[in-house]
Amino acid sequence: RKLIFSKAHGTTTMEVDVSEFGEISYSTDGGSSTTVSLSGIMFSAPSDGLRLLPVVTPWTVSIGGQWGEGVFVMKNGFCMVDARPQGGSFTSLSIIANLPESCRPTKRLTFNLNHHDYTHSVDVTP
Repeated sequence: RKLIFSKAHGTTTMEVDVSEFGEISYSTDGGSSTTVSLSGIMFSAPSDGLRLLPVVTPWTVSIGGQWGEGVFVMKNGFCMVDARPQGGSFTSLSIIANLPESCRPTKRLTFNLNHHDYTHSVDVTP
């Protein structure tokens, strides 16, 4: 499965991909800087505890292919989500998925996630 990360690239952001073979590459050029920070790239190793991510209609997740399935796993007290949802609307308060109670935070958390050359703010609520 290919993973997507949003990384600082000068005064903009760029999409950095990590392939299932460990290759780190970029797929969008967010500016003219000749450096990119790879600090903070973290992801879970394969696990037997992966469960399908319960997305909300009209959102769907890739099934197979380079992006893999939309999944989540609880590991050492952390909920890790690995998905590339598509087909929904990027409007305020649009619900993408419903995590089970065991995988929810105790307060609202906001994440800055990649959307090609741009970023989106995504909230995860209790």
